[in-house]
Amino acid sequence: MLNKGVKVDLNIDNKVLVTLLLKNYNNFSQNRNTSLYTLADTIYPYDKFQPSYLELKGLPYIYISPEKVEIFTGFYFAPIFYTFKFSNKITHYIISDDIFQLLYFTKHFKAHISEHVYYEFLEFGYCLANKTLINNVHTIEPGEKLVIDSNGLRCKPIFPYEFLNFRDTKEEIIEPEELLELIFNIIREYVDHLKMKKIILIPLSAGIDSRLVTSILYLLGLNNIVTYTYGLKDTEYPVAREIARMLGYEHIFIQYTTELFQKYIREIINNLPKFSQLFISPNIQEYIAIRELSKLLFQKDKYNPGECIIVTGDVPNLIVGKTPPHCVNNINDILAGLSNFFPPYPKSLIKTIRDYVIRLAAKYPYVIGGSILRCYEIMHLRERYYKFVLPLRVLYRLFGPTKYIAPLIDGRIFIPFLNIPWSIRYKRGIYKKAAFKLFKDLGIDLKDPTKGAITFNSFREYLIMHVPLRFQVKFVKLFFRRYYQLPRDACNLHKYYPEILKKSLYERKIKILPYNIKCASEYLYKRAPRHFIAFISLATLLRYCQLFT
Repeated sequence: MLNKGVKVDLNIDNKVLVTLLLKNYNNFSQNRNTSLYTLADTIYPYDKFQPSYLELKGLPYIYISPEKVEIFTGFYFAPIFYTFKFSNKITHYIISDDIFQLLYFTKHFKAHISEHVYYEFLEFGYCLANKTLINNVHTIEPGEKLVIDSNGLRCKPIFPYEFLNFRDTKEEIIEPEELLELIFNIIREYVDHLKMKKIILIPLSAGIDSRLVTSILYLLGLNNIVTYTYGLKDTEYPVAREIARMLGYEHIFIQYTTELFQKYIREIINNLPKFSQLFISPNIQEYIAIRELSKLLFQKDKYNPGECIIVTGDVPNLIVGKTPPHCVNNINDILAGLSNFFPPYPKSLIKTIRDYVIRLAAKYPYVIGGSILRCYEIMHLRERYYKFVLPLRVLYRLFGPTKYIAPLIDGRIFIPFLNIPWSIRYKRGIYKKAAFKLFKDLGIDLKDPTKGAITFNSFREYLIMHVPLRFQVKFVKLFFRRYYQLPRDACNLHKYYPEILKKSLYERKIKILPYNIKCASEYLYKRAPRHFIAFISLATLLRYCQLFT
């Protein structure tokens, strides 16, 4: 039996049959011939529900008419999965926003784990492009629109690609003041919604993005705000607490400890398949904070979840101005990591990366412009940002019927930056200058303590230039003594995630992955915490998928 949701069937000219199975969308508007579905837990600006406007903002929607179905996923992490079969000269497309619902509905299909995609998932922590771990089940890529009509299915790039006009000149570069005004105007569109809510909940870190959103809401006169920070007490918390105090907002801190982590470890493992959807590794770093906040705010009748809205400062690297790592180093790292488990490493993975870049350049020639950096940017936006950073927001559904917005994910902000040549954009730091101009005016231009750590390479260069040779060894020892005392991340995830890995694999007492634990430890030691979750997710998902084979 299907989970509670919406089921829609559409027959187009007796050539194409479409079945939609929706759990996270609501029917916003309907007339005699058409229906518009919008994401249930996302706020949409009033009176602006035309598909073209939603595409400009990057907001998801599903539009159904007698002649066609249009599905736009935007950049709000609202994945849509689809598969198809042929029967009696009719093509039947099955579409769902929950892959397990799709697999249940198509249970007469035999679901196979794709070995080729298996390697991708293990290395990157997600499936590349439109693939999932299941053969013949695909997902719509971020910013693309899927259209099904009597001619079949096709995908068209929309956001933000079709709005780009690549330039190599310094003309018409957006200034920090202009950017700040643009962001103000975008957030102002949501003010009426925000004033109707009893509580605005903001995850506030020591960084720029969440501080910028909080500052603008403060200047727009909103005072029903509660901020929260999670992680270790001596990292981001002191700065976030001071920012909230200076703006006059209530601040809640959820301190991550071993005891608190052990309290939720079983819950986390059990929820991995649901959050993964068989194509990503869940970003669960906020799971504990959300569960604890839910108890503090909602279970003690302090607030009603329906009266709450969550506002985040999510923003991609192409706006922030971070320089992407060198592509060659990335591929070398991939090969070195895989050789620990699959000697020799699978050549299919190299082919996957090469084919991906070739397809990307062919698909968006007006975007790439022959630049490998532009190609890397688009790949980073569509892959790591969409499939690793944004899935964190799915956890907000643990709060219950709350709403959420990410106002900085908006085409009107994306487009000016993507239209600026790469070298100019990263050198000028437009976004950072705009933000700190505002912070200085409000007296909250505090430095993020987690971003100022000196690297060994820069430290070594300083030593060579300024310190006599006989003292350099002593300084190096002092540097590393301090370096190894620092936490590797603000939440201590490098300590907690291995415990999930150990518990989830050893408890099952079955050989799920073709590697040994010793190799896994060596492989994961210097890697980001998400790689632990990739291993755990894959192990859990492989076991879970036995239900469908």
